Amino acid sequence: MRTYLLPEEGRFYKANLHCHSTLSDGDLTPEQLKEAYKRKGYSILSITDHKRLNNHSYLDDEDFLTITGFELEVLEKSELPNKLKRTCHINFFAKDRNNTSLFAFDTMYFWRQDPEKVKQLKHTGPDDYERVYSAEGVNEVLRLAKENGFLSSFNHPQWSLQNYEDYRDYEGFTMMEIYNFSSDIDGSFAYAAKDYDNMLRDGKRLFVCATDDNHNRFPEGHPHCDSFGGFTFIKAKELTYEAVINALEKGDFYASMGPEIYELYVEDGKVHLTCSPAQRIIMTPKGRNFECVSAREGEFVTEAVYELNDLQHEEYFRFEVIDGRGKRAATRAYYLDEMGLK
Repeated sequence: MRTYLLPEEGRFYKANLHCHSTLSDGDLTPEQLKEAYKRKGYSILSITDHKRLNNHSYLDDEDFLTITGFELEVLEKSELPNKLKRTCHINFFAKDRNNTSLFAFDTMYFWRQDPEKVKQLKHTGPDDYERVYSAEGVNEVLRLAKENGFLSSFNHPQWSLQNYEDYRDYEGFTMMEIYNFSSDIDGSFAYAAKDYDNMLRDGKRLFVCATDDNHNRFPEGHPHCDSFGGFTFIKAKELTYEAVINALEKGDFYASMGPEIYELYVEDGKVHLTCSPAQRIIMTPKGRNFECVSAREGEFVTEAVYELNDLQHEEYFRFEVIDGRGKRAATRAYYLDEMGLK
């Protein structure tokens, strides 16, 4: 019997889930962003402007879908300059694109502030709200987000100067950015596989995405253009808001800088992965039972098969595909107990 880890039904839609427009600190309008991303083969875009929760459904057509979202910053209280302070950046995605809870403004931005000030200033998104940088503060924000119908993403931990002690107690993230292209362009260490593994080994069950976090200060083709370098392939039955959000909730997606994963399934005690031409396909578990299928020099591999018996004492496994340019694709962790194997 074949059990698909990435769904058999539906199709993969290319998505950028972290994007900024002229409504906050980006240099392109939402309309210009749609034109650029659709031209590059994207089907899904979430314009996650800072402290701006906007419904961009007016941009949608039969081949293009926007996901309603925004980005929140929780900044460390310190006398240090801002660029030396630790921070936690979180993207939120509305499960209902017409969500009118005003969670972003009434609850989060003015969290713990005077109710009258909240009443006077809501909808404006000013910068003087109280930020609470701690696991307790972040977890409270995540709890409120979930209660108000939002999925969440833990953004660029390396750029945010966060380490294991900072994020080990976070609870409730839907996913995290395993790769952030803008951070890579800036020179920061942008591939956060170690952070993801740390969270998994601490018992956090969350998915992974790759994003641009684009602000478009430089034109397309410029070496510092921060668009089109990190993306998420979402497997959904159709290009509708409900179907895509359902896929995000279930983890039916993977992160990529370039390589594509076509199939991932379990059959007859083995895990099978097929993909675009690659140099290496790596299976990473909780422990040390790593497995790697590698191509000979000048050749490539497009599939890998792993024995599940080798994983009987593990809790989960995940995969990375590395192409000839060193670009990676990464799946979420798949748990043996969820598959009825433990």
